[in-house]
Amino acid sequence: MSQRKESSNPSSTTSTSTPASTADRASPSESVLHFYTAMDQGTSSKLVQDVWRTGVRVTKNDEGLVESCEIKRCLEMVMGGGERGEEIKRNVKK
Repeated sequence: MSQRKESSNPSSTTSTSTPASTADRASPSESVLHFYTAMDQGTSSKLVQDVWRTGVRVTKNDEGLVESCEIKRCLEMVMGGGERGEEIKRNVKK
């Protein structure tokens, strides 16, 4: 199941994604923060971050938990205007 988070900027959207919704995206159309936990979700995260380059993979801490500062870092990367954020926005529009 995918959850869409609208920003104050109407041209920027992001979603969290599960493996089914990622695999169903033949053509990615929004930036993604990918939380993976098991099985093929690692593959889906690799597609989002390294192949399609339309989002980032959220990293767990040593205890296997995702901290709020990590989510904030990823959101800033995806929604921000830095080099990586601009690359993601360009790739989403393809």
